[in-house]
Parts: sequence; structure tokens; C-alpha cells
Amino acid sequence: DRTLNEALAALPLEKVTVLDPTCGSGHFLLGAFDRLLAAWERQEPSAPREALAQRALDQVAGVDINPFAVAIARFRLLVAALTACGI
Repeated sequence: DRTLNEALAALPLEKVTVLDPTCGSGHFLLGAFDRLLAAWERQEPSAPREALAQRALDQVAGVDINPFAVAIARFRLLVAALTACGI
């Protein structure tokens, strides 16, 4: 709430990106994806949901020293995007 909401209020939506330098299993990234997708839906309500989900995915990134954790985060983001698209 204290960072992403502030960024969304201060910057154009297309300029906002989220980087989690210790992403672990991706909990923070999933929250950011959900918020960015909701922001895109408010900004472009008639756009295809798949396109908006892709934009939100493109705006989040994470790294971790544990490659297994990164794989889990990547999988969880994929499932979240597929769910958001109704797939």
C-alpha cells in the first residue's frame, strides 16, 4: 500500500514497474500483478483482458538466489494470469 499505490498515483501506469530482489515464491509479485491488472482494467475497461494481463505481467520482475523459488514464483504468476483470463 505504501509503495505501489504511491507509484500508481504519481506516475503514468505504463511507467510503473515492480522488482522484488528476493522474490522467494512470489507472494509480493502476485499482489503487485493483481493491483496492476486492476489498474489497467480501470484505465482501459474495454481492452481484452488477455492484453491487460500481459501488460501487468510485463511490469513485474523478481530474482532470488534459489532457482527453485524462482520457478515457483514464475509458475504462480502464470497461474494467476491464466486465472485472470478465465483459462
